[in-house]
Amino acid sequence: MKYEDDDPPGMIPLPFGCLCGDMYVSTYCMTMHLVLVVPGLGFFFVFILWLSNKDRNRTVDRHGKAAANWVFSILLYFVAFFSLTLYYPPLFKFLPVLAVVYYLFPIIAAARAYDGKYWRYPLSIPFFRES
Repeated sequence: MKYEDDDPPGMIPLPFGCLCGDMYVSTYCMTMHLVLVVPGLGFFFVFILWLSNKDRNRTVDRHGKAAANWVFSILLYFVAFFSLTLYYPPLFKFLPVLAVVYYLFPIIAAARAYDGKYWRYPLSIPFFRES
């Protein structure tokens, strides 16, 4: 892939014509992670943000892949969790743990992204590999 800039993350404006105007890369990446906290629609927004600028900046592509991997991983974990609770209902008491992880990890990733650092989500399955 050809990127417009290969500089480290930080205060580098995204190219003109991007989805969010003159937003800095670190703020844009932070937004990609924080949008996951929005129930339901966060899944769709992260893909819109990632796919609209993944070819313009390597950092946006990297953070977008991490967020997208987390979306699919947590979806898979929720499906597996609810499938297991059908056979063993006492597992249902562990649902709050999964919910806390669902909200906590994107907040940590957003804080790291704003500082210009990359954070790989623990327990995330790499559906989209880094190039």
